[in-house]
Amino acid sequence: MDVVEVVISYMNGESYKVLFEIVGFIRPNFGAEPVKTQEAVAPGDGRYGWPVTTPQNNVYISVNVSKDPVYKTITTTFGGGLGQNLVQQIDVFVMLSDGSFFEGELEARMGATVVTDGTNGTDRVQVVVAYVNGETYKIIDAELGSRGGIATN
Repeated sequence: MDVVEVVISYMNGESYKVLFEIVGFIRPNFGAEPVKTQEAVAPGDGRYGWPVTTPQNNVYISVNVSKDPVYKTITTTFGGGLGQNLVQQIDVFVMLSDGSFFEGELEARMGATVVTDGTNGTDRVQVVVAYVNGETYKIIDAELGSRGGIATN
């Protein structure tokens, strides 16, 4: 348990306590379905097999994926959100059209990016977020073609 105390002190020397509260850990209402665990990973190819789900608004985070139409680089960017402080890990999986794949971890920090080379073909990107309470959601599963593209959750 923690104690939060707010005291306002004026220049004339007077002070007033405006808040005194004992605070404990409160588990947020995650409640969105379905919840999957790491066991759901398809063997060998690094892809998550369940459908895209959106966490509730109180734990929502924003992630943007884009493929450059000229250089073919794939950039995944963290955009923040109400659930930013509740994120344990954000995994980025990129399955390239040549059969290879890339795995990276995106920081839950505003503006953080993960960049990888794409191909001239259609590349598939999946973004999976795990929260501190153990719940895991696939928030993006998109195919980005040879002309580039953008995917957001």
